[in-house]
Amino acid sequence: MSLWSGSTVRKMKQFASIALSAAAGASLMWVAQGHSLKIIPSAMSYSDFVAVLLTALSALIAVIALAFAIFAIWGWTQFRRGVELKITEITPRFLAEELQTGGTRQILNELVVDFFRAELASPGVAEAWAAEKKRKHDALSELDESPLEE
Repeated sequence: MSLWSGSTVRKMKQFASIALSAAAGASLMWVAQGHSLKIIPSAMSYSDFVAVLLTALSALIAVIALAFAIFAIWGWTQFRRGVELKITEITPRFLAEELQTGGTRQILNELVVDFFRAELASPGVAEAWAAEKKRKHDALSELDESPLEE
């Protein structure tokens, strides 16, 4: 990308217009103050002046804190949306690939086989499965043999 690309020139023009506006505003203020940039003292005591400065500082800090809070909420919302988007897009694809070809498939196969071997080796499990299968078969047979009501 060239140093004088379109976006660089556009940014330089924006900076120049901002600088020119600032200079014009400063000149206008200088003229409005009667060609003097001196701060005219008032009949305010030092303690009153410090109180006004601290109040202004407190208000400024409150405004900055409010801006930070708004940006923090906005940033958290954007972060959460980004994470949710990545999870919904990438995770299913990754899991599908991993379960089809990855090392996780072999680990899961071994765990399932070991689980069923342990279950079948325990006394009464095979009989309980057979009894449950027969109970379901009998219940379905009863439904098949029952006459339909019209």
